Amino acid sequence: MLPVSPVVHIAVLVAIVWSCFGRTLGSYFLADDFAEVHYVSTIFNGGLRILWANFTGPYMQNPALHVWRPWMLMTQVFDYLLWGPNACGFYLSNLLYFTLDVVLLYLVVRLLTNTWSLWRSGWAALLAAALFATNPLHCESISWMVGRVDGDCCFYYLASLYLLLNQLQKPNAFKLGLAILCYWLALFTKEMAIGLPILVTAIGFFWAEPAKQTSSVRSAVGRQLQSTLALSWPLWASTVVYFALRYLALGTLIGGYTGGMETSQIEGMTGRWLDVDTVRRLFFPFSYSLYGSASIYSQLLSFCYLVLGAVIVLKALAGRLSFKYWALLLVWMVSSVVPIYRLWGLGSNLEGARFYFFLSLPLSLMWPILTFQSDEAGKTAGLSNKLDTRLVVVCSLTLLAMAVILYRAAYATNLLWVHAGKEVKMLSQKCQELAQSTPSGSQIVILGIPSDHGGAHLILNSHTFELMLGPPFIQQSLGQRFLTFEPVFFGGAEFINASRLRQCLDTKGVIGPLVWGSQEKTFLPVSWQASSMSDNQLGHSGRVGELSYKGWSSWVEGHATARISSGVMCLSNVQEGDGLRLDSVNINPLNVDFLEFELKHSPTKSPVYVKVLWKGALAGQTALKTSTFPVANESSVELLENNAKTFQTVRVRLSSFWRWFAVGDITE
Repeated sequence: MLPVSPVVHIAVLVAIVWSCFGRTLGSYFLADDFAEVHYVSTIFNGGLRILWANFTGPYMQNPALHVWRPWMLMTQVFDYLLWGPNACGFYLSNLLYFTLDVVLLYLVVRLLTNTWSLWRSGWAALLAAALFATNPLHCESISWMVGRVDGDCCFYYLASLYLLLNQLQKPNAFKLGLAILCYWLALFTKEMAIGLPILVTAIGFFWAEPAKQTSSVRSAVGRQLQSTLALSWPLWASTVVYFALRYLALGTLIGGYTGGMETSQIEGMTGRWLDVDTVRRLFFPFSYSLYGSASIYSQLLSFCYLVLGAVIVLKALAGRLSFKYWALLLVWMVSSVVPIYRLWGLGSNLEGARFYFFLSLPLSLMWPILTFQSDEAGKTAGLSNKLDTRLVVVCSLTLLAMAVILYRAAYATNLLWVHAGKEVKMLSQKCQELAQSTPSGSQIVILGIPSDHGGAHLILNSHTFELMLGPPFIQQSLGQRFLTFEPVFFGGAEFINASRLRQCLDTKGVIGPLVWGSQEKTFLPVSWQASSMSDNQLGHSGRVGELSYKGWSSWVEGHATARISSGVMCLSNVQEGDGLRLDSVNINPLNVDFLEFELKHSPTKSPVYVKVLWKGALAGQTALKTSTFPVANESSVELLENNAKTFQTVRVRLSSFWRWFAVGDITE
């Protein structure tokens, strides 16, 4: 097979990246983007002091996050200098950085396989870079402006690695100095680059020139260690100085989240590491919201892994799996995992995928490197030339199929992020229109600010929402015109303070509520027609009202059967997943805080006995206190089995979740 020019390979890779992720340029800022762009804008409005503060203290002076990333801020400063608060310019930088990541990975693989034949080395490098370019795990790093930190850091990381690999072959003082500079810029962008000295040490040891006319194994190892030290000592020295400066800036060597966030990470760390699904999603990076728990793509990818695995086993039996490549991949993976040991965990919709950006480098190299290995002459010892050629063809077709599958998944996943950005932009426009169409002194109650779209972030919290509606994103600050019920910084976005909602609606000059419709991309009015409950229905705050049992047999969902006996509904043949759907009701959630169920389960008999009642507090009165219970989502409650002889009480808290208020009167 004739080798193809690297220029052609690089052109193909650039085309893959831009065809897959090019639509990102039409997106808008998301979540933390607003805080960071707003912070950068203050620098251009006379806040040069805070620019310097990022070199002498934590990033953006955030007390909850002990990280030192001054160059990450500088990338945004350069973007703002060129584009102002134009999201397209920021995303252009994201795409350019990622494109350079892909190209540099291609060049790195070419150097790591320079003892192979030209066509085999080039083809392996092209396929490895293509797998990296099409990985759906990268959508969060490309189409979320703040997610750029990994892609930017990776550029300097790979640039340093590429220069050092050149240094290993042809020592040059200028290239060495440039490699050290790139390493420092990588560290100043994100801490993930800290694994580079470990990787370079392994490369220096295993890729050292073989000792000539050595009299012993000791002298051969000594030559390897000498070569390793010559290549890696500048990085180790830089790392020591970096940690000293980091300590002066942060007061700590480790860093990361602090306070409650740190405690939460540590407490849940063991469970996340034991979650097999996280590892599975690294190899099957398909968003659950798009593809469900299983899809044809997962099956096709499984078949590809099976084929490649069989080839690797065949080569292992033939004795042609070089130890140094196994060692390289292992060291690269470990050095990429250790810095994120607290952050390990990947959501079903690939939430947190940006943390695995560096790990995706060795994972992309693994299959082409292990299946394309050959000796310097391009032959595979232990296998005939004919069989070797056939195996290369099979692996090439298989890896191409993998790249196509991942490309389709990455394109679809990235569209979720693009649509999320467009929805946030539309939300901002509709808020501006509302503010202009209502009296200047009024305030507007809004519910359902979008926070997530298939794993893509939208509006993170009420602080983000307020920043979105102010300079530099719009000329006039409008955030105070809106009354929101989102967490200020962190918290459950589904919960709502019902007492505050009632108080706001009773205040003169308050308009609403309005709820954001993600499908309609506009605000929809909410109204409640159900009147306040009469005395014989509710009475005073502590009294109980009962729903009619008429027609309940048709409300059973699943396999269970129901009968009414002495005012109590008896459920028989209850199986997992069965439930009750209560319809033909007319409940105003402003008046009713919760529905109350009384449940008794007999372990020796089949029926489950249920009493259904409701309690509530009228608007303006003190809401009844409720106990907690396991909630599957905001509209259902799991009734746990118990062996009590008396009825046990569980409650569906209507006033605890904003979605109950968003639908108006509750009819089922």
